[in-house]
Amino acid sequence: GRPDLSLGSDLNELGLSIQPDMLKKENSGDELIRYKADGEDRQMSFSTLSNGMKLVCIAPAAEINAPWIRLIRAILMITIIVIIFYVILIFLVMRVITSPLKQLTDASQRLADADYDVDLSYHGNNEIGTLTGSFKMMRDRIRNYIDDLNHQLYHDKLTDLPNMRHFFTLAQELRSNMLAQGLQPVMLYFDIVGLRHYNRQYGFEKGDRLIVGFADILLRQFGDHRVCRYSGDHFAAVTDESSVEEELRAVLQECETAMDGQRLPVRIGVYPNRLEEVDVNIACDRAKFACDQKKGEHGSSITYFDETMLKKGEVYRYIINNLDKALAEGWVKVYYQPIIRIADEKVCDE
Repeated sequence: GRPDLSLGSDLNELGLSIQPDMLKKENSGDELIRYKADGEDRQMSFSTLSNGMKLVCIAPAAEINAPWIRLIRAILMITIIVIIFYVILIFLVMRVITSPLKQLTDASQRLADADYDVDLSYHGNNEIGTLTGSFKMMRDRIRNYIDDLNHQLYHDKLTDLPNMRHFFTLAQELRSNMLAQGLQPVMLYFDIVGLRHYNRQYGFEKGDRLIVGFADILLRQFGDHRVCRYSGDHFAAVTDESSVEEELRAVLQECETAMDGQRLPVRIGVYPNRLEEVDVNIACDRAKFACDQKKGEHGSSITYFDETMLKKGEVYRYIINNLDKALAEGWVKVYYQPIIRIADEKVCDE
């Protein structure tokens, strides 16, 4: 191991960090002797030959340990790769598990915010798939339930027509659209004559069928979203003034046989928007006011709201609005009419 030294050099000249007595043994046995020479870690083994000479094998420790170091490095690398692989695998598995759960969580939040169009894309056959399917069923049932509630809130249960509240919103939009197109809207009010007597004679079930039949007549003539069941046997509709007379004639024509082949008398009030543009609820009140002018008559009639009715309505509103003031300030005087008994012409109490 030291080619720079000549033969016969003293052991101390080798600069070995070992005890000289160690080399006096027959051999080093199975143990490698570790020492340092020239700043390098080395290991050696020796054996005594038959001629008394020492056969010494010396090698740097790095060379001897290189296979072990490579093996340890390979094992460490494989271990790291396996750990990374399992970490990635666990991450993917957790993602597969948590992704549908996150979808369910987000969908639940959206459902709580009244978003019933939320969709879920998971279709597995495991427990999460079952949970997703159950959530979809719950979502659909809630959506159908809410849709049904909204429909009932804005539609009449018997005729499925818009109710009064919803109709006023629809009529306002229709009137605005008509005016934008240069058309003149009119408000119509319908009152079926004698329905109370019909119910007493034939029963409420037949009376309901009569109401539904009349609602179908109005739907055919005016179309959906233009008609409502106002209350009881009263209906309202909005249409264009240029076609109103033709449409009303068609309604009355169908009413000729609407009551089991007999005539169904209907009173109709008409309020033209050109007379004065007012809110749709006031327009409907004025159409009703016109309709009520023929109250007590048993046949069908069409009555238009005019200036005279407008003035009567103003007087009526003035009286209603000032009744409390009139009573407080003594505008109203009360006269008592005594009851006189004919037999003795004296005041009596009955």
